[in-house]
Amino acid sequence: MDEARNQRWVGGSFALAMFEKFMVPVAQQLGRLDCQLLAEDQRYMALSQDNRETIEEAIRFDHQLTMSYLWVLGAYELVRTVDQRARDNLALLGSDQRDAITQVKQRFARLRVPLAKMEPAAAFRDTDTAIAYSALVRDHGIGWLIGSTGITRKELADDLLALLDKLRGATPPAVPDAG
Repeated sequence: MDEARNQRWVGGSFALAMFEKFMVPVAQQLGRLDCQLLAEDQRYMALSQDNRETIEEAIRFDHQLTMSYLWVLGAYELVRTVDQRARDNLALLGSDQRDAITQVKQRFARLRVPLAKMEPAAAFRDTDTAIAYSALVRDHGIGWLIGSTGITRKELADDLLALLDKLRGATPPAVPDAG
């Protein structure tokens, strides 16, 4: 497991305490799972084609795909809740941090809607498919195709990690002096 990446998740998770202290362990758990999934993706991709075609590897890959699917759904819910809390309390963050949250939420939603609802996300009805077709992407691991666009779980995890880094360094917007 990539300990440096896991530590980045742990450090970034504390930024979420401004919204809800119980988001901290949720982000840490998602981070640990991200690191485990990345390690398993790398292990699988290093196998020869013959080794990938065994029953044991097929079972492991199916589990990996399921856990990746569940990671996307869980991480989306965390991002969605952070987005809601940031919009409900504008004093917590500046507009650039709120915009960053919204962008990450939209990126997650583009994949989450076809995964969970089997329909394209509203903003992509004209371009995306209703079904997210699983794929294995070199250097990124498990991902999905929705229309001509591919999104990997690793890319979403990287986006969420970057958002946590941004929130970690965020300072609340200045409140004008009432005097």
